[in-house]
This record gives sequence, C-alpha cells and structure tokens, in this order.
Amino acid sequence: MDSSLVGDVENNKNFTTNLERTLEQAGKNAIQLWWAEIKTYGPIDQIQNLFYTHLGISSFAKIASDLTTGVGCSVVHCGSSINFVCHYETSLKNAVKLYTCGPYCNKCPDGLQSCVNGLCPATDGQCPTSAATTTAVPSSMCPNNVDMDDSLRTALLDKHNALRSALATFTVANGKTGKMLRRASKMPTLTYNCDLEKTAYEHALKCSDMGVTSTDHLTENSAVFCVTNKTLTDAGTESMIYFKKLMRNREI
Repeated sequence: MDSSLVGDVENNKNFTTNLERTLEQAGKNAIQLWWAEIKTYGPIDQIQNLFYTHLGISSFAKIASDLTTGVGCSVVHCGSSINFVCHYETSLKNAVKLYTCGPYCNKCPDGLQSCVNGLCPATDGQCPTSAATTTAVPSSMCPNNVDMDDSLRTALLDKHNALRSALATFTVANGKTGKMLRRASKMPTLTYNCDLEKTAYEHALKCSDMGVTSTDHLTENSAVFCVTNKTLTDAGTESMIYFKKLMRNREI
C-alpha cells in the first residue's frame, strides 16, 4: 500500500464460509456488513453526532461520513484465500462530527435542486455515477488497473451510494432504539477512484489477515476466503454465513 496517501481509509473483511454466490454479491454483502455495525453497536448520540473510534462502528463511519468522497475496491485470489478490500478518500477521524444533520440537501453547494435521492452532486473523483460509465469496454473506468471490471466497480459504487442515500433520507436505524439516524444535509455522492482501487489492490496482494491501523491513519477490514478450489466469483460468495455467525457472537 502507498503510505503517502494520508486520508485514505480502508475497509476489508475475512470470509471463510463456503457459499455459492457471485463476486458482486460477496462485495455487496461485505459492504452491508460494514454498514450493519450501526445497528449492532449503536446507537450514537445524535445531539453532537460525533464519531468515536471506541464505539465499534469505524467501518460504518467510513461509508456514512459526509467527509468521505471517494471509494475504490479490489479482490485478490491468494491461493488459499481471497481478500476483499475497499479504500476510501476521507478526512474522518476520532471525535469529529460524523455528518452534518438537517433537512437533506439543504446545504448542498447548489441547493436542493441539485440533489438526487438525498445526495449532493459528486465533488471530485473519476467516475461519479453508473450512468456516466455505460460502455461495453470491461475496464474503461480504470484501464490501468487489473483484476476488476467496470460492472463490478459500478455495482460496488452504487451499493455505497444507496446506503448513503438511505442515511440522508431518514431510513437507517440508530442502533436498536427504534429511532432513525438523523437526516444528512450535505451528503455527497461518492465517486469511484482508480487510485484508491490501485492501493486497495496492492494491500490485498499481501494475502494476510488485515485489521491493522497504519501510522498514516490507513485502517482496514478484509475479506479473506479460505478456499483453494474456488474461482473469484465462487469464492466471493462465502461471506454471508460466516459474518452472520460473527455478528451473532458479537465478534464484529
């Protein structure tokens, strides 16, 4: 991983169960599991709406923060395992407001009229929406990167933005309180960033269990599939049973 990318943050997950799902389904499942931390370990105090690392919602927070603007993901086959990794461009850190609360979109740069599904227009990055990447070329989004195709990139980007939209529009539960997380007034649409995908790929290539916070504030969670006879597509689907078990045991 390029340690010079200060502010990039990583989520990765270790999967070891044997399910028959596509790689896209596995990626979406991992993202959903990161997001589910708020229900498992919440609620958060939304008077101040501050994020604290000790709360156990760091993976959720990277996706939910309005300080997060870009994402790039990668999958690597390690022989006896497969790593699923996403890197985020964010300035989120401990004791910082998770996002700005208020009527959704009212603090977008161009106001409510620029808003789509509760999200402000993308502010930076390379590939803002799936609509902007409709092409038959498998890797036109990131032609210099390997082991990912545009359909998977788009699916993972759309999954992230769908969750952020749900938060912005008052449909995400705050723990088990029966209450919803407050609306977000300036939640930007995430863009897909090829540089982040590249660093995610470089880190996934290490083929080791993740979960280390590096000195440059790069943090991680990984998806390692301990199956030797699986294709990427088959092995990517092993996540659900394993992580449901972990969540029942409160290990994640």
